[in-house]
Amino acid sequence: MKRFSKDATKPAQRPRMEATSKNQPTTNSMPAATIPGPSEKMGEQRVVQELPVVDGIAQRNVQIYSTDELARRIKQPEIDDDFFRLTVDDAKLFKQRYDEERARNEILKTSEMRKREAESKKPTINYARLRFKLPNNLILEASFSGSESLGLIRDWLVAVCLEKANLELKGFDILFGLRPFKEGDYDRTVKDLGLIPATTLTIVLRPV
Repeated sequence: MKRFSKDATKPAQRPRMEATSKNQPTTNSMPAATIPGPSEKMGEQRVVQELPVVDGIAQRNVQIYSTDELARRIKQPEIDDDFFRLTVDDAKLFKQRYDEERARNEILKTSEMRKREAESKKPTINYARLRFKLPNNLILEASFSGSESLGLIRDWLVAVCLEKANLELKGFDILFGLRPFKEGDYDRTVKDLGLIPATTLTIVLRPV
């Protein structure tokens, strides 16, 4: 039987650290790594695009066309019914992609990530392309800054419709969907009214 000396069974001694002097700092000499805050991260700051202005004049890019021309613009191409038929393999593939996306969202998405995703979906422009349906079956399109008021747009419509559409607007309402704007809304801005980035409005003449 082999015999082991007492020294061999002792644990290895750790090398002694040199004592630091009283004047020498005891903290680590390497600076701690700084983690950038939310405002310092790349790509967090979004550039907001404004309505182009040349020589102090807003470039509204005014366009006027008929409702028939609008219908031709938005007419969808004819698609064969077979295009919409799903095979068993298609259904399995869609189900697999749905399950994978759902699992990924449940694992990875934190509240901060959801907040950033919602922020990224907000418009990055501060002007709106507004389409006005006029009573004479014409369509008027123009761009407006997000800081311009609905009252300014109303006054602009009176002048432009008379000049370009041969339509005199004396008493009229502006409808957002089926709801006419209230008098207090005319002091609010395009951005406050949620008209960015593009909205269709309807001009309705009041009965005389």
